Amino acid sequence: MDKGQIKEEGEFFDTIVVPAHNKGFNDVFIGESKWPNLKIDKIKKDRVKYIAVYQTKPISAITHYAEVSSFVPLEKNGRYDVLLKKSAVKIESVPFTHEDVCAIQGPRYTTLNRILTAKHLDRAFPAFG
Repeated sequence: MDKGQIKEEGEFFDTIVVPAHNKGFNDVFIGESKWPNLKIDKIKKDRVKYIAVYQTKPISAITHYAEVSSFVPLEKNGRYDVLLKKSAVKIESVPFTHEDVCAIQGPRYTTLNRILTAKHLDRAFPAFG
């Protein structure tokens, strides 16, 4: 397994989750069907098929995902604008609860299946340790 492959319980990660404030979420992710200036390793980028958004307070939940159309490289090395294939899909929210260790403060990797089946935030991500 190369260092770009992240594997947990037999599944390779296909989704990156990014934190978003209300304005960025509505204006850019929903309004422009993209996510700007994402820092992501080139090898991991090649594995990501979906991008999901964790909306920060007051929502504090993963609420939407979208299929990635392309990564447009920016001048700053390792940064990309992420273009979406279609409009974002609203899902049953995956909330931050009293059972969770911490909210999402930076990009995190997981699988779309984990997000779609999770009842709270920690369940959307594999346990490391």
